[in-house]
Amino acid sequence: MECFLIIEKCKFSMDKKIGEGAESIVYQGKYNQKNVAIKELENNYHEFTEYFNYELNILQRLKHNPCFIEIFGISQIENNYYFIMEYFDYDLSKYIQQQGRFWKRSIQYKDKYIPELSSYYYFENNFFWNYTMDKNEKINISKQLLNCVNELHKLNIIHGDIKSENFVYMNNILKMIDFNTACHLNDKNEIKIECVYGTEGYTSPEQYENILSYKSDIYSICITILELWCGHIWFDKNNFNGCRNEVLKSLRLLEKNEINLSKLLRKNISLKEKNRNNIQKLIFNYNTIEF
Repeated sequence: MECFLIIEKCKFSMDKKIGEGAESIVYQGKYNQKNVAIKELENNYHEFTEYFNYELNILQRLKHNPCFIEIFGISQIENNYYFIMEYFDYDLSKYIQQQGRFWKRSIQYKDKYIPELSSYYYFENNFFWNYTMDKNEKINISKQLLNCVNELHKLNIIHGDIKSENFVYMNNILKMIDFNTACHLNDKNEIKIECVYGTEGYTSPEQYENILSYKSDIYSICITILELWCGHIWFDKNNFNGCRNEVLKSLRLLEKNEINLSKLLRKNISLKEKNRNNIQKLIFNYNTIEF
């Protein structure tokens, strides 16, 4: 842990739980009189130390890059380890799902909708829910999403679990978080992984065959961008095929409004890894789109 400041328990507080993952709990707290996020990791399995040190090595490579969450320091209390990190109000998923901000209800009266439906909507509980995020904001967030992946891949690192919940967003600034599945590749383009990890819906097909590559991240980031533009894509998320059907439905919806973006995303969520762009080519093609 020499590469990070060691912070004593008396120097920070954990005030309330704000999130939970498979292997960690996240709290909002205070450090140096600032709001911070505190990620708690429990040392409760045999290989913990090995995996923890590997993640620390990844995080060391990401230090001082504004695309990634800043870690102020690390603490150990008995068997638990803590990352003290900068705090953001929202992960991207929660930001998109803000009811009063981006979602407006419509009802159907005879042959009319009151108010009129937006380009992106879905029906639930007798209401039509309109997704109203401004296009310019979507364009800006999409650029930042792609830039985060570009900065990561330039360091020869694959994230392995890209999804909207693994980005934080506040004051027009987006950063990538959660690197416990990340891999450093050196001069390789892909690696064999011991087990399937990632999140259903965002996980690339090759990951189910225990292969992880840069193109796996491309698949996942394009699903994340599709979610950003459509607002809500997961209605049947029981397995890969169910998720794939939901993704294709959302692509058809996007195609009605942004055909060039839809084509670009469709190419880069190809089931065939070789058909996807690398991140530099994907960014180049995205920047040529006239919205």
